[in-house]
Amino acid sequence: MTHEEALEIVRELRITSAAHGTVHGDFDRVKAALDGRPDAVAALNALDSAKVEETPQGSAAHRGCREILEYMLQRGVAPDVFMMCALGMADHLRWALRRRPELANSRGAHGIHALNHSADRATAELLLHYGADPNYPIYEAWDWTPVHEAAANGRIDVLSAVCDYGGRIDGPYYCTTPLHAAARNGHAAVVRWLLENGAGCDPIGKGGPYEGRTAQDMAKENGHEPIVAELDGWRPGSSICGLPSVVRVSAGS
Repeated sequence: MTHEEALEIVRELRITSAAHGTVHGDFDRVKAALDGRPDAVAALNALDSAKVEETPQGSAAHRGCREILEYMLQRGVAPDVFMMCALGMADHLRWALRRRPELANSRGAHGIHALNHSADRATAELLLHYGADPNYPIYEAWDWTPVHEAAANGRIDVLSAVCDYGGRIDGPYYCTTPLHAAARNGHAAVVRWLLENGAGCDPIGKGGPYEGRTAQDMAKENGHEPIVAELDGWRPGSSICGLPSVVRVSAGS
């Protein structure tokens, strides 16, 4: 089956958006499509991801829709590096990277870096070991990198791995930081981890919902009061000799 033939079948199936798994019934739509057409799986495997913006499996992988990915795998869709990362298939990923180390810096749907797909520390560390760039700009308008992605998704294990390999958790004063991302999405444990590892509270965000806002502003606007209270306990400080750029305020200060 050629790419063009496969693309026509996938268009007829109309499952690329459903594979995001963000709406009730999306899994059922994907399952029905794969079950209802004998050549559906062959079409997904024949697609050339370099020739399209997004494949159904790429759609599910970058949104981390495990249920849909597992069903695709069960039906015979061949896992690529993005599916492997999203499903935590570390052994498969290790084998793939040994053969083709350049896959560590693969770009998937919408040009999203492979690191952004990592569901756990093991897959993130494999990518990083084989040369993945932890500071690759995913979306420059927001200063977004794999560090931001891990923070936004509440994945401390992935965040820690990415930072162990040089991922930056802070930036200039006018910069959207991982702290902005974690605060916006209500990940209190990630906010605390970032603060304890040197993230500054004061940077002013850039782009989209972050424009002109601090991390505390993001927490307030999204109703995450515990994070607002947490950030209230920190104040800007100096970042000298690697010390944290924020200082914890004690009860007596």
